[in-house]
Amino acid sequence: MELLLEVEDTFEIAGRGLALAPDLKLQDRPKDSSREVVIELPDGSSISSHARLAVEHFRPVGYKLVVYLPELVKEQVPIGSKVFWQAGR
Repeated sequence: MELLLEVEDTFEIAGRGLALAPDLKLQDRPKDSSREVVIELPDGSSISSHARLAVEHFRPVGYKLVVYLPELVKEQVPIGSKVFWQAGR
């Protein structure tokens, strides 16, 4: 599995799902895509989920690549969780 990010913060956005911070660098990842991910929680347990990557525009900083977990809520993904691409998907 490839580490996508370590969660520093989360934001629930209506109609989009749970947004994870930090955002990703645009040049490092495929844009506007969907993948299955495994989330390793700080307690050592893990959960699988669908992730959507979307290019969003924020003022004044410009475009960012944001990871959304549309199936999960803030309480399910605590700060310090690690998000990995699921192998073979």
